[in-house]
Amino acid sequence: MHSRASSAAVLTPTGDAIKTSDAAELLRGFNDQATAGLERVEGSSKRSVEGCSLYNVNIRKDYEQKAYIRAVQRLLTRPSKVDSSAVPGARTRYDDFVAIHINQTLSIHGTGNIVTWHRYFLHSYETALRDECGYEGYQPYWRWFKYRDNPTENTLVDGSEYSIGGDGEFWEHNGSTAGIGSVKIPPGNGGGCVTNGPLANMTINIGPVRPGMSGVKANPEGQFAYNPRCLRRDLSSYTLIKWMTATDLINITVLHTLQADQVAGTITILDNPPSRNAVKEDTISMGVLAKDVTIGHLINTLIGRPLCYVYV
Repeated sequence: MHSRASSAAVLTPTGDAIKTSDAAELLRGFNDQATAGLERVEGSSKRSVEGCSLYNVNIRKDYEQKAYIRAVQRLLTRPSKVDSSAVPGARTRYDDFVAIHINQTLSIHGTGNIVTWHRYFLHSYETALRDECGYEGYQPYWRWFKYRDNPTENTLVDGSEYSIGGDGEFWEHNGSTAGIGSVKIPPGNGGGCVTNGPLANMTINIGPVRPGMSGVKANPEGQFAYNPRCLRRDLSSYTLIKWMTATDLINITVLHTLQADQVAGTITILDNPPSRNAVKEDTISMGVLAKDVTIGHLINTLIGRPLCYVYV
């Protein structure tokens, strides 16, 4: 991509977006402005397709369904590639991705590589679906604000043939926690095993490490030990209705940013002697999932090596 400051898109909410209570409109406006900015930078003439541009870019869409689900199902049947002595509980390629994330959790959250690590992790997952499972599309994403008031109606989790399974069966519990236990979420109508949809009766083999749902215990044999159990789910609109509105997103931005700054500042004070800063030359490792790359190769999704994608 060219680096012309005069052509850069400035992402500011429009008046219409501010007035609506639908946060999806605000997010959609940002996306449209970003796309328009890229088009201005690219110019009206096509550049060489040897690199990555809007003319040969991979496009990630809002949840493409059946083909994606079939590929995930295949990933769940393919054998694991991780070292069995390190992760004895892994049985499938899907387990490999779970294991890599568990193994690096403490070094990829609250650190300078949090965005780029997860970006490469998802790229590796997308590559596995395409190269190993016959998937011809690209990694879809979940547009959070769809069906905000009633997530059980979302085709992503409604239990239909197009979904990743529905809500879990009713299981009496006292709710769940998020944010290191600081956010209390009341129990929904599920909590038990997912028994409908394409991923019904799916077996989870490793973990859990720190379960958020009351009544669910961590793996007693260790985080990587074989611990077969069902996929559980308790869908809830509690956090969506409470916080995910356009008004809330706009009004709390400053306070949210200050809280993030407070946390970062406190961590900096406690980091004594200080650890070094994250730099573009730092290595991002995916183990058996993908080749090592540096943060610098993951900052821009249009850099072409290894990333070349946009969202629509």
